[in-house]
Amino acid sequence: YKVGYSIVITGSRTYFKNFKYLGKEKIPKNAGIIYAANHQNAFLDPIVIAGQANNPINFLARADIFKNKLVYKLLRKFYMLPIYRQRDGVNTIEKNQETFEVCYDILKNNGHLIIFPEGNHNSKKTLRSLKKGVSRIALGTLTKYGKDTPLFIVPIGIDYENHFSMNADVLVNVGNPISIGDYFDDYDKNPVETVNKLTQKVRQNL
Repeated sequence: YKVGYSIVITGSRTYFKNFKYLGKEKIPKNAGIIYAANHQNAFLDPIVIAGQANNPINFLARADIFKNKLVYKLLRKFYMLPIYRQRDGVNTIEKNQETFEVCYDILKNNGHLIIFPEGNHNSKKTLRSLKKGVSRIALGTLTKYGKDTPLFIVPIGIDYENHFSMNADVLVNVGNPISIGDYFDDYDKNPVETVNKLTQKVRQNL
């Protein structure tokens, strides 16, 4: 991870003309963090976020790139985790639950995770509808480890002047963190409604 980090961060710093990062002081300390970001570019988006973090960040990536056993081991060294879709031809619920369990443990230990809740990338500067996985992982962590577990979803907006061109500008803007503990009692009573409510809150902050 450290070797890859050094290479790609050096490249990204020369790729962009101006790189502006706002709101880093909003990110809570000593807590599990889920960065929920809009997704315009499959390669650049994780890099511009991870490049500003002090600690390693875990990434959820589409499962089809993990099929080869050697590749799987390599990607895990880069803190990448597989997320399965119906097209992958497996029991997606069971397989994704295995990944979610790993995420719960990471977040319980104050680790950091990036999720792109739109589900795929699109170069248009429009926030699309969000998948509910970000809320389910957050609330699942508290279900497993207790509602007093410090955990936040931190919305991050990424805006490229032109991500297809070198020497363009990029803005990474941190929104207001969402404390998951504030939603847990409602989740215990009405899980479906609370997941929808939290997902909508993430969208509003994004």
